Amino acid sequence: MLPADYTFTAADQGIHSFQIAFKTTGTQSLGVTDTPNSALHGTANVTVTTSAQILALSGLGQNANTGTPQNVTVTLRDNFRNVATGYVGTVHFTSSDGQAALPADYTFTAADQGKHTFQVTFGTPDTQSISVTDALNSALQATATVTVTAVAQVLVLNGLGQTAIAGAPQTVTIILTDSFGNVAAGYAGTVHFTSSDGQAILPATTPSLSQIRARTHSRSPSRRPARNRSALPIRSTVV
Repeated sequence: MLPADYTFTAADQGIHSFQIAFKTTGTQSLGVTDTPNSALHGTANVTVTTSAQILALSGLGQNANTGTPQNVTVTLRDNFRNVATGYVGTVHFTSSDGQAALPADYTFTAADQGKHTFQVTFGTPDTQSISVTDALNSALQATATVTVTAVAQVLVLNGLGQTAIAGAPQTVTIILTDSFGNVAAGYAGTVHFTSSDGQAILPATTPSLSQIRARTHSRSPSRRPARNRSALPIRSTVV
C-alpha cells in the first residue's frame, strides 16, 4: 500500500513522513520521484518477512479406506496468502476417529519453509474429521472431513461347532472385516466353499453380498497394516 501523490507545503520545510505497507515477502524496492523532474529520484530496498496468521490443511480427499495412510499438508500463511516461511511453531493433531493413527506433535524447522506433509491413517468407518492446531495459538487451526469406508481384509467363518451329525445341515456365517474389526459393509465379492469331505453338500458359489449373512463378529481380528485396495489380501479365520 503506497501513499497517494503528495504536494509539499511550506510547512513541511522540505521534510515529510509517509506510511508504507508491503504485502509480498522477499526483497522489495521502493522508489519516489518528483513528478515534473524525474532527475529528483530516490530508491530503497527492503527484505519483507511475514508471520503466520492462517493455518491451512490440504491434501485429504473426500474418501478414504480404513488402514490406508493418507497424506495431509499443513501450510502457514499470512493474510495476503504469502507462506510464512519463518514459522517454527508446534502443531498438534486430533480426530473424531478414536482409532485413527495421527502424527505426533511436530515442531516446524527453518527447512520446512512454513509447509510440512504428514501421514494420517483412519480406522473407523463413517464421516470423520481431522484437526490441526498451533500448540500455543489456538487461533491457528484448521479442520478437514472425510468419508471413511471399511475394506475387506479378513474373512471370518463363524457358527460351525466342534461336532456335527452326518447329513444334518449346519449353519455357518461369513463375516468380512477390515484389519480393525469393522464389518466391510460394502463388500460385494464372490466366495467359494471347499471341504475335505468329498460328499459334503456345500453352498453354491455366492455371486453377491445379498447372499452373504453378515453380522458383527464379537471377536476383533488381529490388526495388520493395509495395502493398496486393489491388492488387499483377504485372510480367513474359522471361529
